[in-house]
Amino acid sequence: MRLKDQSLSSKQQQSALDFIQSRLYGPGANRTTVNQLLSLENKRALNKSAAVQFVDKQWGAEKKEEAEKFKKRWKNKQGVGQS
Repeated sequence: MRLKDQSLSSKQQQSALDFIQSRLYGPGANRTTVNQLLSLENKRALNKSAAVQFVDKQWGAEKKEEAEKFKKRWKNKQGVGQS
């Protein structure tokens, strides 16, 4: 492999990484990098907050609602709570 070919492949690889980074973590994506998720800047800032931040605030409420529905179905199926 020639040196010229190596630089071309590394440029292509870098552009591919940049593309993936922008698609996965760009504006409008409900994702974040690990460094942002476990940010100690949140702990050290003037306005303190938790180090772990959920990207989608509705996620916890939705999961809780799903768990309640599952629990009701399971109890009904098992006959628990019925006399």
